[in-house]
Amino acid sequence: MTIIGALGIAFRSMDNEITKKTFVIPILIIGIVLAVHLSIGYLLLVLTNIQLFITKIENRNLKTELLIAYFIISTYFFTLIMFPADFENTYITGLIGLAMSYYLNMKVLIKLIRNPKDVHSKTRARRTGRQRNSVVIASVLLLIMIVLNLFLAVNLINSGIPGSFSNNPSNFDLFYYTIITFTTVGYGDIVPLTMAGKLITIVISITSVVCLTVFLSSVLSRSDDNKR
Repeated sequence: MTIIGALGIAFRSMDNEITKKTFVIPILIIGIVLAVHLSIGYLLLVLTNIQLFITKIENRNLKTELLIAYFIISTYFFTLIMFPADFENTYITGLIGLAMSYYLNMKVLIKLIRNPKDVHSKTRARRTGRQRNSVVIASVLLLIMIVLNLFLAVNLINSGIPGSFSNNPSNFDLFYYTIITFTTVGYGDIVPLTMAGKLITIVISITSVVCLTVFLSSVLSRSDDNKR
């Protein structure tokens, strides 16, 4: 903020418009570079913390399943952003990979419903009283992974079978459709038209019921029992 204030004072003290223009252009370039640098840095920081959290889980099977699902989803999501054409060409193999990650996510979901203590960390969680926090973090992380998993499946179906959804939706429209369907709102502005589109919509609806009712209520009730 000090640097920005100093640059603002220097800019206002300039009288010549040409000097102002030559002053603004490099400042804008530096600002864009810093913004991109910090954005990528914070993104990498978040991803690193997620990986560290998963690797510290005490239950080995749950940790392995989470890591595999996380790897598949993050790889597909990166491919969708950076190489959208290649992502659209991997229709069959992409759906197989997403089906595998969905199965692993739901398997972890069932394990957490049965015993939320499986996500406790090996390190200091027991001594510092962070066990309940690890359950909450795992719950939020799992919900995000499931939503992204469903969004990628919707995107692949729309690209592999053109016309699966009405109004020729973009990637953002399909993400919006996934969130709206997952939260059981359903405005009806985007409608599934093909069998594959209707099937994935059914999967989203059933998954949302399991996640938002059975899973969250089970975790919160166990958390209340621990507090008591």
